[in-house]
Amino acid sequence: MLWLPTQCPELNPVDHLWRELKRLVAANRQFRTIDEEARYAMRWFLGLTERQALRKAGILAPGFWLNALL
Repeated sequence: MLWLPTQCPELNPVDHLWRELKRLVAANRQFRTIDEEARYAMRWFLGLTERQALRKAGILAPGFWLNALL
């Protein structure tokens, strides 16, 4: 088990993926409803290949901090 700081998004791959989703899906767009935006985001996320998701999350980066543990 490895304890992580509570407010350290740069260590969390999900935060990197979330940032990318917000940049590509939600930024500078206006949806009629929140449900429409959620469906659009879900289609974007589910349309990623496994490799794309890992890359966007930063896990494939040479300096990814967990590489030493994996």
